[in-house]
Amino acid sequence: MFNYSSFPITSLAFLLSGIFLGVFCFNRFTEYRKLTTNLVTKQFWLASFYVSLGFFIFGLPGLFTSQPMILSVFAGIALIVNSIGFSFFALIPLNNWLSARSYVLTKYGLFLFVSLLAACLIIRPPMTTLVSGIVHWNFGYLIGILAAIQMDVAFMLNILLLGIHFYRFQQLSAINAMLLIITFTLTGLGGTYQYVGDSALLLSLSAAGLYVGVTAIFFSVVRVNISKLLS
Repeated sequence: MFNYSSFPITSLAFLLSGIFLGVFCFNRFTEYRKLTTNLVTKQFWLASFYVSLGFFIFGLPGLFTSQPMILSVFAGIALIVNSIGFSFFALIPLNNWLSARSYVLTKYGLFLFVSLLAACLIIRPPMTTLVSGIVHWNFGYLIGILAAIQMDVAFMLNILLLGIHFYRFQQLSAINAMLLIITFTLTGLGGTYQYVGDSALLLSLSAAGLYVGVTAIFFSVVRVNISKLLS
């Protein structure tokens, strides 16, 4: 008989989030192919690619094993992949605000940060466990805090950029901008707790919030495609 209490709920939330964000990634890649000089579209494509890939790496192992060593290895890899994606997200607004020299220096600084995070994970790998369907990532305190800060700063910068230019958007674009803001807000809140928290209840709720946030960005793609079909 199927044991519902042992089903990896949080793993499923990450996998579904990866699928929905992957749809957005494909949409941005398609738009980038139409105009390869658009740096913002390129960065959205790369950011969503790495973050969605990280979601898959976070989610897949829990469907097949509960071995802590395997889960821990995948959790560490997923964190690094996500960190690369968050670096690209941070570069989107910074491209508008920094000089060319400062932008390049910041870009190298962000990816140096990813290397530092990887080194920390080698020194202190996570001790991930799967208990009653909930994955407890158990990243080290410093690693969890650093990863959460990078993600939250990247997302807040994008929310700020969208807010500054919100009045310039047409109706359809404004709705999509609002959906992006919802995505950045909910995935930031949910993702932060996944990095630093250990309560089974809050881990499940934060994974659900992360999933709802990514669903918003998926809906924005669907909305645009429907609008194109009806126009």
